[in-house]
Amino acid sequence: MKDKFVEMVTHLAKPGEDLMKEWDANKASLVHMLVGMYDEAQEVLCHDSRENLIEEAGDFIFYLQGAANDLNITLDLSERDTLQMINYVSFLDNVYGLLTQLKRHLFYNKHLPEKSTLEEMFNKALDSVYCYVGHTLKVHKSPAVSLEYILSENYNKLMLKRYPNGFSNDAANQRLDKRDTDDAR
Repeated sequence: MKDKFVEMVTHLAKPGEDLMKEWDANKASLVHMLVGMYDEAQEVLCHDSRENLIEEAGDFIFYLQGAANDLNITLDLSERDTLQMINYVSFLDNVYGLLTQLKRHLFYNKHLPEKSTLEEMFNKALDSVYCYVGHTLKVHKSPAVSLEYILSENYNKLMLKRYPNGFSNDAANQRLDKRDTDDAR
């Protein structure tokens, strides 16, 4: 069965050449944002400290905003009430529901939902990550943080430390913001 399974995957996986024919620069960027959101959502859930939770939430919002930009969607970055309790299941439902829609659009050429529905999904994902951060900090009796604080921390990390001269592969690999930590790769 192992051989049949490998054969099946080889036969059914959409060829990269076909994807390259179907994608323009905007869709390629959206793939980057999709993978980033998935990765950062995992890191939000697996945080190891208050600072790490805030950092990963900021990274998730970075990719969420990038995908919103790619799709010309308005992301409401105004403050939110974290009194709404949200657990990791709700967080995952909202985030992965959005990611599933984007995956289907990118890989199966499925039409996206109407713009208003898509905006609602994006803002629900933002609400979810922010409420998850607030709830997690409250459970650990750690001071709450504003959305503005999360955005500011992410801005300082990326614009002032990691990419002061703009994005480059070298800067991404050097991770200057992590130079004095165990997180440097």
